[in-house]
Amino acid sequence: PSTDTGQNEEAFAKTLMFALSRAIQLALDLDSSEIDCFVRPDVTEDANHEIILFETVVGGAGVLESILEQPIFNKVINKACELLHMFDTDEACDRACYDCLCSFFNQRDHLVLDRNLALPYLKELYDKRKELVFIPVNVISNEEKLESLKEKCDTNLEKEVLDAIYKSGLK
Repeated sequence: PSTDTGQNEEAFAKTLMFALSRAIQLALDLDSSEIDCFVRPDVTEDANHEIILFETVVGGAGVLESILEQPIFNKVINKACELLHMFDTDEACDRACYDCLCSFFNQRDHLVLDRNLALPYLKELYDKRKELVFIPVNVISNEEKLESLKEKCDTNLEKEVLDAIYKSGLK
């Protein structure tokens, strides 16, 4: 999105982050403790901020990976639009409320949250949700990950530790 200040860009990123995080939780019936998120400066300099979503369940449950499937993605985008009062403008708040973006856990960000910043972006995704092309993601098997990590090891002890982690079933 084109914004005139870095503060608006951060507000957009945080608003979109909380909208997506909450939409994922509601659309996929997750507890709020199963997924978390944060905004950081973009390391590639393609944008000013990156939204990082991650699963807090040890080893991950594959929730975020499932969003790369079109039906799940559409469900999340629909829920995000619904949360930000896109469909029910009569009941819409001005910027953010406890029905859409605000929660106990993001109190520090309440002053920057503004659903109006993220709505155009989400509306565009909503309008194009059936046109989007989803490319299957190549998920590397655990064995491939293990071998890749072992190639980077400096000692046999490191390789033994990786083998022990793999044999115990941890990711």
